[in-house]
Amino acid sequence: MNENDVRNLLSDVVPDLSDEMDRVAQVRRRADRLHRRRRTVAVGAAAVVVLAVAGFLPTWLRGEPVEPFIAAAGPSPNCPQYADLVPKLGQGAEGPVVPEGAIRATLCTYRLDTGTTGAWHSQAATIDRDVSGVVTILNALPDYATFVAEHPEAVDAGCTMSLRPQYRLLFEYPDGTERTVLFAMNCGTVESGDIVRYGENTKVLDEFAERYRSQDGDIPAPPWKW
Repeated sequence: MNENDVRNLLSDVVPDLSDEMDRVAQVRRRADRLHRRRRTVAVGAAAVVVLAVAGFLPTWLRGEPVEPFIAAAGPSPNCPQYADLVPKLGQGAEGPVVPEGAIRATLCTYRLDTGTTGAWHSQAATIDRDVSGVVTILNALPDYATFVAEHPEAVDAGCTMSLRPQYRLLFEYPDGTERTVLFAMNCGTVESGDIVRYGENTKVLDEFAERYRSQDGDIPAPPWKW
C-alpha cells in the first residue's frame, strides 16, 4: 500500500462535513475576523490617545510658567538706571528695528520694588553667540498698520497699569556701535528710536532666553512668564 492508497482510504473513512457544520465554521471565521478588526481599531485609537497625552505631558510636568530673570538684588552695574518713559504708539518709522550683524546682546530686566523703597531692581544677562536669531524675530514683528489690519480690535486698545517687569535689550556690533530696544510690556510694543513694532514681543524674549540657556545661562526651563 502506497501513500496514495492511504490518502484515498482516509478520504473514504472520514465523511464530508455537513452543511450545518460548514455554516458554523463560516460563522466562527467571520466572528474571528470581526474580533481582529475591532482589536486593530482599538489599538489604533489607543495609540492616538497616547500620542495626544504625550503632547500634553511636558506642560503638565513643567507646571506653571516661571520668570527666567528675577531682578531682585538691587541695580545691576551692567544695566542703565531705569527710566519711566512714555511709550511710543502709532505707526512709527519704517525699516528694521535693529540692523543685522549684532555680535552681542544684553537683556536688562527691571522690576519695581513694591516695598518701602519703590526703587527699580535690575538684572543683566548677555549672549555672544547666535544673536542673529533674536534679531530675526525682533525685525519680524509687525508695524502698527499691519498689526491693526490683522487685529482690528487693537485700534482702541491702550496700555495697562499692571506692575509687570520691563525689559531693555542692547545689541552690540563689530564696529563698536550699539542699538537699544525698549520693551513696553504694558503696551505690547517694542521701540528703538522712532521705530515701533507690535505683536508678540515675548517671542523675542523667549528666543533670547533659549540662547542664554544654550550658552550655560542659569535660568529655569520654559515655559517662561514675562
